[in-house]
Amino acid sequence: MTRIPLILTLLALLPASALAQSTWYVPDDFATIQLGIDGSSNGDTVIVRDGTYVENINFNGMAIILKSENGPATTIIDGNQAGSVVIFESGEGSYSVFEGFTVTNGNAIQGGGMKCISSSPTLDNCTLTNNTAYTPVVSEVSYGGGMYCWRSSPTLDNCTFTNNTAYYGGGMYCWRSSPTLDNCTFTNNTADNGGGMTSYGNSPTLENCMFTNNTAGNGGGMYSIYSSPTLENCIFTNNTADNGGGGMSSYNASFPTLGNCIFTNNTADNGGGFYCASASTLKNCMFTNNTAGTWGGGMYCRYSSSLTLKNCTFTNNMAGTQGGGINCASASTLDNCILWDNHANVGGSEIYTNNSSPTVTYSDVKGGWSGTGNIDADPLFVDPANNDFHLLILSPCIDTGNPSSPPDADGSPADMGAFPFEGLKLHCSPLIPGQIAHITATNATPNNKVWVGYSLVGGGPHSSPWGDLSLSPPITSLSPRLANSEGQMRIHRNVPSTLPIGQMVWMQAFDAGSWSLSNGISLTVQ
Repeated sequence: MTRIPLILTLLALLPASALAQSTWYVPDDFATIQLGIDGSSNGDTVIVRDGTYVENINFNGMAIILKSENGPATTIIDGNQAGSVVIFESGEGSYSVFEGFTVTNGNAIQGGGMKCISSSPTLDNCTLTNNTAYTPVVSEVSYGGGMYCWRSSPTLDNCTFTNNTAYYGGGMYCWRSSPTLDNCTFTNNTADNGGGMTSYGNSPTLENCMFTNNTAGNGGGMYSIYSSPTLENCIFTNNTADNGGGGMSSYNASFPTLGNCIFTNNTADNGGGFYCASASTLKNCMFTNNTAGTWGGGMYCRYSSSLTLKNCTFTNNMAGTQGGGINCASASTLDNCILWDNHANVGGSEIYTNNSSPTVTYSDVKGGWSGTGNIDADPLFVDPANNDFHLLILSPCIDTGNPSSPPDADGSPADMGAFPFEGLKLHCSPLIPGQIAHITATNATPNNKVWVGYSLVGGGPHSSPWGDLSLSPPITSLSPRLANSEGQMRIHRNVPSTLPIGQMVWMQAFDAGSWSLSNGISLTVQ
């Protein structure tokens, strides 16, 4: 999407006063941050010098950029346990920007660190830490230790939530909101429900976010109820739940969609990685080393839930009773999945059917499973001991997925598992004159020759009998080497001492066994 025309369009919607911008400094021009907000005009920028500012601030609807001079490590707003530290409650939109602060020591029933009411501000590079949502009334509950959102759609980029506490949503609580989070981290937050984040009646979007070491009764990392969250490229690791969903819990009428997410080393009584009590869809997700005290080391699917798994891998998960990989008590559909080397003390190491009949097709299940296209064969992961669950070239899971599935990125038929086979890959250590360069090819055909060519002229393309090369003539070929039984080939060559620093070198490999070319790489002599 082209951003400049969009920005110009948005600027045209601002009042004329917003275009007459000024820059102010705290404490140079204003003694406090709140005075800086109150004394500025829409479109202004207020820059806060390094220091700790003991105050509680309210944007009061101002469309300004409030930013620290040098980032959150040196610019701290301390709420002194006197309520929410930062408040947006006057319809603030994306032009209300809060950037580069640490927000700490807040204490409120809703949003100890920050509270958004019917507002959608922009937050960038902020840390919300050691805040508390608390109520002394036993019959009441608290929401959002780090941040509380009510009918709001804030945008958060590169923000960190750590050591925050609440009843719902230790790090963040959202109610009827649609926040967008990118590259955010939730760590060491605590709650009864949703240690890292609780989504209630929302449609949040999370990309490239990490949940680690969070703790809750339900949903150690994230708790979703009556919500439709979308998560892409997110990681849940080392989270804990006393009851369900060490990594994530999806409850009543929730419809989460997850893609390319990783669940590892999470722990709960049921559903070490994921607890499903609703309709959930997961694609290309990885579950490994998760533990359940009772049911579903990797995942537990409660009765009345509906689970769809596509190209997911479950390995080395553990359940105290049944379902090391998955415990299904409801209708579930698994397609193009791998379940291998999971463990359960009582039964169903890979899949346990608790009065249910899951549909499993085109999947690799250890011990076998009835269904179209299913196999029972070692998937041949590249290096499971070091958590590399890509497929080796001889894996039986390559090109054996559902034929009606979209092809893999290389155009070949769909593979089974979370990580499709990537083909021949070429790597090279830095090129330093007079020193040894280590050239490695992976995913080659075992016990077959691999050639490596290089060019000092350019990166192609150049037509050849083997396909379009990412090399420009003249091309020099190194002596071919045999790949080992795991499809790896190594060459160790001395870099000529006469090769000038700054010289560009382009390389590419050719696998004679599969008649395929590797990726092209370029390096600069150092």
